[in-house]
Amino acid sequence: MRNKKPVSRYQTPSRPRYSGPRRKKQAFWLIGGLLALGVLVFLAIQLRVWLVSRPYRLITEEQAPKSQVIVILGAKVEESGAVSPALRDRLALGLALYQQGKAPTILVTGDGQNQSRNEVEAMEQYLLEQNVPQEAIVKDPRGLNTYASLYRAKHKYGFDSALIVTQNYHLGRSLYLGRRLGLDCYGLGSTDAVFQPVNIPYNYAREALARIKAFFNAEIQQLEVPLKD
Repeated sequence: MRNKKPVSRYQTPSRPRYSGPRRKKQAFWLIGGLLALGVLVFLAIQLRVWLVSRPYRLITEEQAPKSQVIVILGAKVEESGAVSPALRDRLALGLALYQQGKAPTILVTGDGQNQSRNEVEAMEQYLLEQNVPQEAIVKDPRGLNTYASLYRAKHKYGFDSALIVTQNYHLGRSLYLGRRLGLDCYGLGSTDAVFQPVNIPYNYAREALARIKAFFNAEIQQLEVPLKD
C-alpha cells in the first residue's frame, strides 16, 4: 500500500474554478443590468425635463404673459449672412410678441463670434428692417449654446422674467434650463415644418441627447458661464 502524502494543516484550500459558460453568463447579466440602468436614467431625465417645462409651454401668442424681455435663441445663418428659414420663423414669432406689447425689449442671443455667419448681427438686422427701434434690441454675442444664452440673460443682463422663442422641438429644454437658472419664463415654439421631413426625427433624437447634458449642467454641475464679452 502506498503511503499517502501528509496534508499540512496550514494548506490553503483550493478555490473552485468557474467554467467558461458561467463567466459568460455573469458578464451577460452585468452588461444587461448596466444597459437597463442607463435606459432608466435616460428616461428619467427626459421625464424631468418634460415635467419642469410643460406648464410653461404656450400655444398661442395671446396666452403669453407680459414679461421683461423676449429672448430669441440663435440658429443657423447662411453664408450670405441672411437668416435661415428656421431663424426667420423664430424672429417672426418674437416680433409678433413684441408688437403685441408682451415685452418692451428683445434679446437676440447666439454666436456673434463667427464673422461670416454672425447670428446676432443677422438677427438685429432683421428686426431693424421690421421697424423695431435700436434701443429695444439687446445683443448677446456669447450665447454660444442654450445654457449660456439663458444663464447670461439672467446673470449678465439682469432679466427676471422672459418669453423664450425657439423651434418646437427645442422649446422643452429651453424652458427647463430657463426655469432651473432662475428665470420666470414661458415659451412659444415656431413650427418644425421649415426642416426637411427626413431631418425632423434626427432633430428630436439629437435633442433627447442634449437634454442629458442640460440636466447635468443645471442640476449636477450647476455650471457657471463667464459674463465678460
